[in-house]
Amino acid sequence: MSDTLVVFAEPLIEVLADPADLESCRGALTLASLVWNGLTLLEREGEEAESLGAETIEQVENTLIDLGLAKDEVADLIDALAERKETLFPDEIRLIIGVDAQRRGDRMFVHAASTYE
Repeated sequence: MSDTLVVFAEPLIEVLADPADLESCRGALTLASLVWNGLTLLEREGEEAESLGAETIEQVENTLIDLGLAKDEVADLIDALAERKETLFPDEIRLIIGVDAQRRGDRMFVHAASTYE
């Protein structure tokens, strides 16, 4: 799931993260994991899952606006992430339950834990 998250998160990382700043990378990956989970929940059957998915996406949108992104930029970013999930990972149904990033030398290592529940 770690590699999947990094690929999925690329558009968000490009906008939010400074590659030299581990905390900004962690923040971008965390927001990307929330978008992933929201999109995954929207794909599931049931009103509760769809409601939680929509609420999660809305919370991320509000956070991105609070970080200084314009509403149209946020909408474009969420759309790009949704398209990436649909085209690159159409059969991936896991939810991300934890994300961490660490630096070792000049490389960053990402760990994403996931579940099917």
